[in-house]
Amino acid sequence: LVCDVKKVQFRVNKESIFFLSFRCSQPLSGADFVEICKSFHTVLLRHVPVLDLSKRAEVRRFIMLIDNLYDSHVRLVMSSAAPPKTLFSTDRKTSTEEEILRDDLGVGETGQESLFTGEEELFAFERTVSRLSEMQTQQYWQQCAELNSQLKQQAS
Repeated sequence: LVCDVKKVQFRVNKESIFFLSFRCSQPLSGADFVEICKSFHTVLLRHVPVLDLSKRAEVRRFIMLIDNLYDSHVRLVMSSAAPPKTLFSTDRKTSTEEEILRDDLGVGETGQESLFTGEEELFAFERTVSRLSEMQTQQYWQQCAELNSQLKQQAS
């Protein structure tokens, strides 16, 4: 699969199931996730770690992946280091990149700089937890099955 001029390696079976180990540090974009959603009705996501603000880019990619799967009615089977509600740690860990950026900008650690608070990520992650909960329901899976059946009928 080629997404956004990058090759994405994966394993797939005949039922169009996408197997993906968690690599949200890999530079995939929203367009890549859209392409995955167009190509597969089910995604198996493995090895999702607990994330924190020191891994802001990974958090945002994970949120973007879940948003795309949810909006596209793609089924998700996920293994993770913690239940969805505790996948995002709010412990404040400062990354080296953040320290360098703060230094370059001449910004202290007063907690008032919205760039560094993580409030946006916290809000988005709450939405992601809600979506992950819904994606586990029988109703969601049934809706996905019905939609996939309709798409197959339209294609034939």
